[in-house]
Amino acid sequence: MEKKFEEFKDMLMKEYKKGNIVVMTIDGPEVSEASNFIDQPADGILYDLNRTEEVVLTYIEDEKWVNDYAVAKTIRELKKQIDHHRWRSINDKPELNKHVILYCRYRPKLGIGHDYQTEGYLTKQGWSDWCGDMVNDIDTTVLTWKEIKDKPDFV
Repeated sequence: MEKKFEEFKDMLMKEYKKGNIVVMTIDGPEVSEASNFIDQPADGILYDLNRTEEVVLTYIEDEKWVNDYAVAKTIRELKKQIDHHRWRSINDKPELNKHVILYCRYRPKLGIGHDYQTEGYLTKQGWSDWCGDMVNDIDTTVLTWKEIKDKPDFV
């Protein structure tokens, strides 16, 4: 048993030095890069960490549950804020006519193209820029989009 624990501890420290995380699953320890681990819904993160609110509240007699509960709520809020600011796939469509930031690529038949951002929205006919011109056409492609939050008030 002692040898197995030492091997586990060595593996854990090796992954720690690499910047990876290790979670214990039903099949044993599982290694993941933190950036990959957080690229899942908050429920998945908390489940993998065995820290869902339902789980930590079952240990209410142990005063440690207070911090575990706070961790669960913090992870949920952080994940919400991360998702709020991330660029989204064009397949993950916003509601129609909701103004968003579009990241587009202009590729003319002749000359040099460029990437640019503009405010726009999705219509039944496709993506439009802020003034209503269609964006997805022969020369221009919408690559990704994100929600507009906290618009500055210049008044």
